Amino acid sequence: MIPIVGSTWTMEYKLPTHDFHPPREADPSCLPAIQRGLEYEVSALAQETAPEPGDYYFWGGTLAAKARLA
Repeated sequence: MIPIVGSTWTMEYKLPTHDFHPPREADPSCLPAIQRGLEYEVSALAQETAPEPGDYYFWGGTLAAKARLA
């Protein structure tokens, strides 16, 4: 360990960059299974499954999670 003396410290981080797109594409042989899975998940989102009728706040969060999967 190296001791550091002082009243002011500056910590520098090298953070990774994040992007909307994945670092690599999905294998083409997996695309049909991914699409079927997403279609199933989205079709399971019905208005009746909202936590409270007419209240889509949490239901929207569920939809957003499915969108992130897509």
